[in-house]
Amino acid sequence: MRLNEIVTRYLEANGISKKYLSECIGCDLAVTYKWLNGEIKTLPADKLKKIHSFLNGEYYKSIESVMED
Repeated sequence: MRLNEIVTRYLEANGISKKYLSECIGCDLAVTYKWLNGEIKTLPADKLKKIHSFLNGEYYKSIESVMED
């Protein structure tokens, strides 16, 4: 399974929008959609690193940080 397929399943399973992913990794929304759909084969290394961080939960907000906002 390719990374874009894993990310798509992850987003769907957790109810996370593609827009939120795009914001977290600092990538244009259109490029994110194209990558997730397989129209773009790869992303720059810095974006891929951020995707791995995203999958590891590094962009989640704790309840404490939500309450502070």
